[in-house]
Amino acid sequence: MTKEQLQAIKDEFEQNQSVCQNVVGLCHLLSNKSRFRIVCILMHGEACVQDIADVVGESQVSNISQQLRMLRLAGIVEKRRIKKQMLYTIADPRVGGLIKFLRTNYLEPIPSK
Repeated sequence: MTKEQLQAIKDEFEQNQSVCQNVVGLCHLLSNKSRFRIVCILMHGEACVQDIADVVGESQVSNISQQLRMLRLAGIVEKRRIKKQMLYTIADPRVGGLIKFLRTNYLEPIPSK
């Protein structure tokens, strides 16, 4: 690369500091297996903690609640109350797009040649 190209990349990085931090933070949150699975479940629609725990195979509902709290504080999921039950859903449609991309490109079997 030329010095001009390197400087242009450096300038771009400096202008996008907050975007970079947000992406790294999102990747960090989703790098946890339980949180990633929770988000994948919520891609199918609203779910309560117990339903999520049943699908994830987690016997400790409190662990799922803790992971949901982290995702909620990060703005990835949101909750709403119906009587005594809390229902969770994806808050940011961009996260849904990211999960679809990852599932399509990395979770599906690699086609045979």
